[in-house]
Amino acid sequence: MLEIQVLTIGFDEIKKVWENFLWPERQSAIEPVSWISPQGLIDMEMKLGEPTFVGMFDFEKKLQGVVSGYSTSSDYYRSRGLWVSPDYRQKGVGRLLMSQLMTHARQEGHAYIWTMARHSSVGFYQKAGFETYKQTDQYEFGPHYLMEKRTESSSEK
Repeated sequence: MLEIQVLTIGFDEIKKVWENFLWPERQSAIEPVSWISPQGLIDMEMKLGEPTFVGMFDFEKKLQGVVSGYSTSSDYYRSRGLWVSPDYRQKGVGRLLMSQLMTHARQEGHAYIWTMARHSSVGFYQKAGFETYKQTDQYEFGPHYLMEKRTESSSEK
């Protein structure tokens, strides 16, 4: 059994992980949120919610996994920047981080959570119940697959 702790963290903490492990050769600036819409287009008119940054720490208090999320509309909540240390992959950490984000999205009243997954992570999201609805090649580290999942609000259970 893994001894882990999942906590809300700050942007500075998650940004270090994103810069060093998720997007190490990224050309564009890493910001707390992205203006990419659920349709895969840049939309500077979107009313974005305050981002939530979540981190998973091991028994030595070392950050081993991260994800962020924020509202992109009344119905849609975006999952962004999921990364798990290679030592903790295939152990349920990604599912745990996504579960935390799903709970947050549901509590805020969003019907869907969406993501822009790299080709290499599509399988993870499919296993988590996400469905692909569009592909795009217009951003760094492409191609990407726009995927979504219902948040399964309590009224639907």
